[in-house]
Amino acid sequence: MVINLSHDETADEYKFMEKIPESGLKVRTVRRKGVKIIEGASGEKISRSVGKLTYQHFVDSHMCPPPVVRTHSHISKLSFWHDSIFLAGRYNKFQRHISNSPWIIDGQRLAKHSVEELIADCVLPLFKCEPKSYKFSSAGREDADVLMVIKSF
Repeated sequence: MVINLSHDETADEYKFMEKIPESGLKVRTVRRKGVKIIEGASGEKISRSVGKLTYQHFVDSHMCPPPVVRTHSHISKLSFWHDSIFLAGRYNKFQRHISNSPWIIDGQRLAKHSVEELIADCVLPLFKCEPKSYKFSSAGREDADVLMVIKSF
């Protein structure tokens, strides 16, 4: 899980370090497609720069003691990451005109349904994942027009 916290009141407090050569912090603002992007001000780079400074650097820059903060931070981004999930099983195909995977040739769909899509339609909502964010691997060959024989015992 990744949680990004933002605090507007203190967002620019790191900028004093740009004026201190020992910090090694170089930040620049660029525009891409009309959007203002700040480069070089990642949490990791700022933290590394703070580690290079002494107490005296903070005193000289009037950042010690730090200014009083009057507002709370807020979550600006929340991301969940996980390892792959593997699901295995067996199925029986009791109907013709269902292919193993989507059967599309020259942009034309030749079978209305596929085993892959029918299983995904049932399973994907359980994992709350996005469509086409999965891989389906079948063992065996089944064309859409294979005849199924049901054996009674």
